[in-house]
Amino acid sequence: MKKNLLTLSLIASIATSTFNLSAQTTKRALFIGNSYTYYNSLPQLTSDVALSVGDTLIVDSNTPGGTSFSDHVTNPTSLALIGEGGWDYVILQEQSQMPSFPIGQVEQDVFPFATQLNDLILTDNPCAETMFYMTWGREEGDASNCAFWPPVCTYEGMDDLLRERYVMMAEMNEAEVSPVGAVWRHIRENYPDINLYALDGSHPSPEGSYAAAVCFYTSIFKKNPQLITFNYTIDDAVETIIKNTVETVVFDAQSTWYHGAYLPAASLNVQVVSDLNFSFENTSMYANEYYIGIDGQYQAFTDELNYTFPAAGQYTVSIIASQCGVSDTNEYIVNAGVSNVLNIQQEEMTIYPNPANGFVMLDMAGQVGTANVMIFDITGSCVKQINCNKGESISIDELSAGVYTLQCNMTMKRYVGTLIIE
Repeated sequence: MKKNLLTLSLIASIATSTFNLSAQTTKRALFIGNSYTYYNSLPQLTSDVALSVGDTLIVDSNTPGGTSFSDHVTNPTSLALIGEGGWDYVILQEQSQMPSFPIGQVEQDVFPFATQLNDLILTDNPCAETMFYMTWGREEGDASNCAFWPPVCTYEGMDDLLRERYVMMAEMNEAEVSPVGAVWRHIRENYPDINLYALDGSHPSPEGSYAAAVCFYTSIFKKNPQLITFNYTIDDAVETIIKNTVETVVFDAQSTWYHGAYLPAASLNVQVVSDLNFSFENTSMYANEYYIGIDGQYQAFTDELNYTFPAAGQYTVSIIASQCGVSDTNEYIVNAGVSNVLNIQQEEMTIYPNPANGFVMLDMAGQVGTANVMIFDITGSCVKQINCNKGESISIDELSAGVYTLQCNMTMKRYVGTLIIE
């Protein structure tokens, strides 16, 4: 559960967001790729790793050697497997060299087919998550394309491009990444004695496939790889290093790989129409069902609701956004009619430096203890809320240049001021 404080105009709101991630430990994953996925039976190895933690991963795959995304969009087996439906994850692995080619070629030969596959996946599996399998640079770079495209002449150059392009595909398709290539990179740089490659310097060794399986388990189940007890056919010390690496590169940096980035996020834009009348605009994301509740009375909600409270007072307004059994809730405490009830006195606050760039400090006569400061842009939207003590600076690095209004509500008094950010 994550909690945050949020204030909008005359509203003091307490927002609580809860991601009700399924407690289910059985998931279904379809692997669509080629020999990098086929080697050492990666889908089954990932399933074995999951089982050692008490989780069940049901897998299937289609991995003909050298197959590209453009092949898979017309491959009858791939299409039939995707069309079965019911997958929690569909993993996509492109031909090992193509994403590292010049960007114009990638935009023509890779990205459109990644999008086609993602669209097919979501059509038949509306609750599935597409996950891109980030592969790795070849051990000594791509010798076959070095003369044509020098950036791939080295492992590092090829690996940099693969990482960049797989992240781009995830961003384009609102998908997740299983960053196997990033795990390999960390191991190569910090534990060079661990051989991740087969004899051809391209495909994975047992150690390389184990690293991929641990990465996939962590990416799919969002659990710490230290829980894994599966004893593979490699040295125990190497297994420990791999699990430690995946914990650092993947589990501790899940937002980097968009893990959970597209879960439902419930939110409202609240505007004061008059003392008792409020407008509630649905600004939730990644959901298809919404409910708004006012003091515990819920109703279906789509885009906007204009509501007049019966009398001045404090009311709880909730927004629930859900999709595919996952929901998020935000609760707002609305003080209706507060300006009439409290008879708030308004005074100017001193803001310095002003114009500002980077930080500001506030001077509010009579401030005692912590003040809750809101910053509004020229549209009246609250763009920042922060608690600060007297004499503390407030960072404004994340705000664009422009004119802002600062407001601080204290007992029976409201301080306001205008801030210019250069």
